[in-house]
Amino acid sequence: MAAEAANHVVVTNYKGYYYRRNNYASATSKFKIDSVYNGEKSINEIERDLPRKTKSIEMMLILHRSIYSIGAITKLIQNHVVSDYRTDYRRWLKYIRSNILKILLSNEVSMYRKGLLLGGCISPSVMEKLNEVRRRRISNASVDEQTLKNNNEIEKK
Repeated sequence: MAAEAANHVVVTNYKGYYYRRNNYASATSKFKIDSVYNGEKSINEIERDLPRKTKSIEMMLILHRSIYSIGAITKLIQNHVVSDYRTDYRRWLKYIRSNILKILLSNEVSMYRKGLLLGGCISPSVMEKLNEVRRRRISNASVDEQTLKNNNEIEKK
């Protein structure tokens, strides 16, 4: 894995490309349970293939799996398929709830993530509504950015 071999990792605000999240006909916008399962499988493979495990790495795996689980839960709610995948819904929620204390007590986890997961423990439906608002803002910003870009191109001509 490249991240394991890297000497340095850099995070920037540079946007290498624009990803339109408001295209609901897109393959990435349609709900597919297999995509959710594949993401979960990837986390399991990353954990299995780690060359070493420290307490910090273990905490980040718990955090990542918990965030992924709340994402999976909100997708089920958003797509009105909770009853079709009730066993998975309960398993993901149980995972978050069984690890929330570790997450809340960790100094390595941001307050934002702690709040997100605590909210998910208390009310996954409220978290889905908040996610819907977030997606709408992203979608509107995407449309606004594209409109501005188009207007700038017209002005240049």
